[in-house]
Amino acid sequence: MKKIRELMFNPIELSSMTKPGAFYWGLITPQLFIYLFVALFFCSQSVAKLVAVISKEKVEESVESGMQLNVKSLSVDELKNAQKLMRYLEPTVDIKINETAEKPELILSIAKVESYDKFREALFMIQSAAGNAIWTAEVICLGNCAGAAASATLTAVTQTIQMKGTQ
Repeated sequence: MKKIRELMFNPIELSSMTKPGAFYWGLITPQLFIYLFVALFFCSQSVAKLVAVISKEKVEESVESGMQLNVKSLSVDELKNAQKLMRYLEPTVDIKINETAEKPELILSIAKVESYDKFREALFMIQSAAGNAIWTAEVICLGNCAGAAASATLTAVTQTIQMKGTQ
């Protein structure tokens, strides 16, 4: 029994480490910490990815179930109001409404190149002509545009966000 006891490591009796055949724990401890650190690193990466996936799902779920974006084209009457205001602000720019298109369009054009500055100003001011409308230039032509010096075809939409459960 005495020989078996001498080969075993006794943490209280440190002199057992210096005996022949004793296992040297001094090399194992740094390796053990390195392995634990690497394992901890990979575990934290996995947990971070899991948290990111869970939080993304919750955000998408709340956005999908909680809000709805409503997009509506401007009506012909609203475009006529914008046309009237733009004609007042820029009388040298010809402003027409195309009611036959899929979405009603506002067409701005000039006959002479000398009026290009007024045409550009009209394009810049169109946003203020119809309040909360979002304007999109479908076509902008500069030079030789079917008999005009410049023309632009614009459409407008309004957007509203509706929260679920509200009207």
